[in-house]
Amino acid sequence: MNGLTLTHAKKCLRVASMAPDGDGGGRSTSEAELAAKAEASTAVAAANAASLRFGRRGIVAAASAAFFFRFLALGAFLPYVFLWLEQAGHSTIRMTFIVSANRAVSFFAPFLWGAVGDLTKRHSLVFSIGAVLNAALAVLMTLHPQDFYWQLLILSAAGLTDSGALLDAMVVRCLAWSGAAEAAPKTRAFGALSWCFAAPICGAISQRFGIRALFFGYAPLLLCPVAVVHTMPVRRAYGGQSSGQNSADHRTSTEGDDAR
Repeated sequence: MNGLTLTHAKKCLRVASMAPDGDGGGRSTSEAELAAKAEASTAVAAANAASLRFGRRGIVAAASAAFFFRFLALGAFLPYVFLWLEQAGHSTIRMTFIVSANRAVSFFAPFLWGAVGDLTKRHSLVFSIGAVLNAALAVLMTLHPQDFYWQLLILSAAGLTDSGALLDAMVVRCLAWSGAAEAAPKTRAFGALSWCFAAPICGAISQRFGIRALFFGYAPLLLCPVAVVHTMPVRRAYGGQSSGQNSADHRTSTEGDDAR
């Protein structure tokens, strides 16, 4: 069935390339090409999903899990940074300076991790390295809570090692590769759901064990998306390969669809 789908995709591309000029068939050449390429892209996406062990539903489930754990981890960290610094005795000016430095540095993080991922062609590995570094920094943050320069250094480095934007890019790319791009908003809804769970749970934990415990919990939670991403066909999605057959033809059809 997969071979038939791929053959159909290539046939659609040949039809588009041989479409006559003018409006003799009721549609212009460009319209015929667009229609044929769209059909070919759909066929290739179906072949990609069929070549996977768990199919398209498996990718959607993995994407939902990745966003769920990602926002669950953020819910255990971001809302409590200011409170952590305040309890450590830092002034308002110092707290603002530390958090502002974190936000300023984190602006460049998506460009950094995205560029490294594209250069190395190992997007999953690059994201994993960033997540591990970020988790380690969250733990190191608890060592010297009253040291202004230590908190400034750790939080600035944490902003630079935030590879969450690369996770978003990989998940969306895998969804589009399998023909499930329309499921992206639904998968992100699981992130909003996990944030709702994190708010009361983390509040109870902080009252019981202190904010330090949340940062220790943030580290393993941040590693959960790493495990999920490694179950997704990230390299195949970025490489344009589908089921190991005629990858060059598939890459041509997908690039044509991306150009539109």
